[in-house]
Amino acid sequence: MHFDTILLWFVVLSCTAALLRTLANLRVLGADWVIVHLLILTVTGAGGWWHFRPAIYAGGILWTVWVLVPALLSRLYLRWFFQQRYRAARKLAQIVSWLHPAGGWRRQPEILRALELAQAGEIAAAVEILQRHQGSEGFVASGAMAVLCRLTNQWAEFNAWQETHRPDLNREPQLIPLTLRARGEVGDLAGLVKLFDHYEKQIARLEPAIQRHLCRLMLFAFCGRRPPVERLFAGPLEMMPASARELWLATTDLAAGRPEEARRKLFDLLPSTDPVTQRAMERRLCHPLAVAEQVLSPEAKATLARAEQEHHHEEQFGARPSLFSWMARACLVFIALNILVCLVEVNSGGSTKI
Repeated sequence: MHFDTILLWFVVLSCTAALLRTLANLRVLGADWVIVHLLILTVTGAGGWWHFRPAIYAGGILWTVWVLVPALLSRLYLRWFFQQRYRAARKLAQIVSWLHPAGGWRRQPEILRALELAQAGEIAAAVEILQRHQGSEGFVASGAMAVLCRLTNQWAEFNAWQETHRPDLNREPQLIPLTLRARGEVGDLAGLVKLFDHYEKQIARLEPAIQRHLCRLMLFAFCGRRPPVERLFAGPLEMMPASARELWLATTDLAAGRPEEARRKLFDLLPSTDPVTQRAMERRLCHPLAVAEQVLSPEAKATLARAEQEHHHEEQFGARPSLFSWMARACLVFIALNILVCLVEVNSGGSTKI
C-alpha cells in the first residue's frame, strides 16, 4: 500500500467522523467547521477519484493546517488560559485565529489582551477593551461581558444582563460555569443548584472536559462541599494557580460555616496575589457567604448529592485521559514511533516488495 493511499483514507475517515460530530453539535460548534471539513473532503476525495496524487497531498496539508494544528494549539491555549498565563495564551490565540479565523477566534486575542492588562493591574484599560466588544454579536459579546463581570465583580449586573439578553446556554455552553458562579456570588444558592440541575445533561457533555469540572467546582464550592473540591484540585483542575485554588478552598470553607480559617488564609494571600484574584478575595472578605446547609432545600441537597456521586463515579470508572491529553505522553511516543517506522518502510518499498 502506497503512502498516498494511506493518507487518502486517513484524511477521508477522520474528516467524515469530524463532520458527523460537527453536524450532531451544530449549534455549539458552528457551521464554519462544516465548511472546513467539506472542503478538505472535496479536495482529497477528488484526488482519490481521479488518482491525482497532488490533490491527495493537498488534502493532507489542509487537514494538518486547518484541523490538526489548531486542535493541538487550542488544547495548549486552554491549559495556559486556566493557568492564567494570559500573555502566552494570547499569542497562541493569534496563531489559531490565522489558521481558523471563524468561530470567535478572530477577536479572542484582544479579549486575552484585556485579561493580560488586568493581571498587570491596569483594570481601567482592560475594561475599556471589553466594553468595545459588548456591542458585538453572539459569542464575542457574551465572552466580553463574562470577562468584564469577572474583572469588576459585577455579578448582579451579569445576572441582570442575562435576564435581558437571555443567551442560549445550549449554544454558548462556555457561559455555564460563569453563570453558575454569578448565582453563587450574589448568594442565590437555590438558583445555582436549580441551574446546575436544569443543564446537568449538557454539563456532562461539555468539551473540553475542564468546562464541566469548572461547573462542578462552582456547585461544590458555593455549597460548602470541601472533599469534592479538594479532589478536583488534586485531579483535573490541578493546573489552576495556587492562589486561585486557595480562593476556592476558602470559598468552600465560608459556605460550610467555617469562616475563621478561611478569612485568615485570604488575608495572608492578599499581598502576594495578582490584581484580578486579589479583587475576588477582597469581595469574599467583604461579602459574607450564606451557610449552604442552612439555606438549601431538601431537593437542592438531593441534586448536590447526586452531582457528588456522579463526580465520584467519573473519577473511578469514567472518562480516562484522551489521546491528546498531557497524561498520555507515553502513548503518543509509541504511536509516533510506529508511524515513523511505517513511513520509512513505505518509502523504501517495503509495503509492495515481494
